[in-house]
Amino acid sequence: MKSDERSGWQRVGRVSQRTVFLAILGTGMVWAQSTGPFTATGDRTTPRIGHTASLLGSAQLRAADRATKDIIVGPLRTQWEMTKGLVVGIAAIIPESLYDYRPTPEVRSFREQLTHLVSENRNYMSMVAGDPPPDRAKIEAMQSRDEILKALQDSYDFGAKTLAHLTDEKAAELIDLRGRPVLRWYAALYNIQDNMDHYGNLVVYVRLNKLVPPRPPVQRQQPQK
Repeated sequence: MKSDERSGWQRVGRVSQRTVFLAILGTGMVWAQSTGPFTATGDRTTPRIGHTASLLGSAQLRAADRATKDIIVGPLRTQWEMTKGLVVGIAAIIPESLYDYRPTPEVRSFREQLTHLVSENRNYMSMVAGDPPPDRAKIEAMQSRDEILKALQDSYDFGAKTLAHLTDEKAAELIDLRGRPVLRWYAALYNIQDNMDHYGNLVVYVRLNKLVPPRPPVQRQQPQK
């Protein structure tokens, strides 16, 4: 028999095995429901095979439920932590002596980039949480490096807490974003995308000052080649 024909029959065999298993599983569940978990010997000590199959079926359903839980918010939480690692990491290498630096007069300084990130994180994640908007003017008026770095970390902690309490059902609700209706999860995604825009700005800024952006946390965990 040719190899491609053999592999075809092997696939058919595997499908048939799964079909037979599911058929037995379904039959067992029906049997368990109609006869109970034990044999009718009176001592109720011998478990039915059907009851075992029913338990297996329930386990499969629970596993399927876990696999589909947080299908929306799970990736958002992961991406939020990755974004936090990038931004907080690069902010940590910028000395306060460079906070007024800007590549050209028309663009934000280091300080303004960082305070803007804090403001945006608080603003968008407040939308996701259903909270009132922050006082953005107060945030963007911060001056000292210590104050700004703490506020940056706090803004990411706020976002992480917001996403931790967000369910897929709530994520699919409609909210207002700049005068248009969007799904709640979109505000978080927009926040992440906005963060990456400003992270790109910061990479250019630090390179122009002969600083090296730190490697992302995930890359640092990988062995050196």
